[in-house]
Amino acid sequence: MNRSRFDFAEKFLAVQCGWITILLLAHFISQSYSVLISSGRESSIGSFAILNLDNEANLPAWYSACALFLCAVLAGIISYSKWNERNSSRYKWAGLGILFSYLSLDESASLHEGVIPGFLQKVGFNVTQGGTYDWTPIGMSAFAVVFFLYLRFWIKLPSKTRLLFAISAATFLMGAVGFEKISHFYEALYQTENTLAYVLTAGIEEFLEMLGVALFNYALLSYICERIGFIRVSAISSQEKIPVKEMATQKLASRTR
Repeated sequence: MNRSRFDFAEKFLAVQCGWITILLLAHFISQSYSVLISSGRESSIGSFAILNLDNEANLPAWYSACALFLCAVLAGIISYSKWNERNSSRYKWAGLGILFSYLSLDESASLHEGVIPGFLQKVGFNVTQGGTYDWTPIGMSAFAVVFFLYLRFWIKLPSKTRLLFAISAATFLMGAVGFEKISHFYEALYQTENTLAYVLTAGIEEFLEMLGVALFNYALLSYICERIGFIRVSAISSQEKIPVKEMATQKLASRTR
C-alpha cells in the first residue's frame, strides 16, 4: 500500500473534522449570544442565521450539501473503475452515487422539509405530528430499504471499509434520530427554540450528521487509494507508438527542413 495515499485520506478527514468543528463552535457562540442577549431575535432571521446549524440555506447547509456531493463523486469514481473490470458491484457503487447526489440536492433545496411533505399531504398521507412535520418514520423506512438492498454488498466489502461504513452510518443516525428527538423534546418543553438546551442539542445533532458524512467520505477515499489508485485518463496517439530513437530522428529532420 502506498503510504502517501493513505496519509492523504487521513489528512482529508482531519480537514473535514476541522471545518465541522469550526461550524459547531460558530453555532454555539452565535446562537448562545442570540438566546442570552438578543432574546432569540438573531437566531432564525437575524444576522446570525447564516451560522445556525439548525437552519436551511446558510453556510452549514452549503457545507453539508458539498460534503454529500463529494460522497457521490467518490462513489462514482469507484463505480467507473469497477465498470471497466466488469465487476458486478459496479451497479451498487453507482447506486450509492445516485443516492448521495439526491441527498446533496435535498440538503441544498430542503426537499424533505418542503416539497415532499406537501406532496404527501396532497395524496392523503398525514406526515405531521402536533402540527410539526415529522420525517423520522419515512426517513427510517428509507434507511431500512437501503440497508437490506446493500446488506450483501456491505458484507463483501474489505474489513476496514465495512467497519468505516458502519461507524459513519451509526454516527449519522445518532444525530439525525437520537439528538433530533432530544432537541424536539426541549422545543416542546419550553415551546420555543430559543433556549440554550435546544441550541446545544440541535448543534450536536447537526455536528454528528456532518461527522458521519465526513467518515463516509474518508471510507470511500481510503478505498480508492488502497484498492484502486488514482485514475488517470490518457490518450495514446499513433505517434507515441513510434520508438523513441525513430521519433527523435523525425523531429531532427523536421527542424532541418
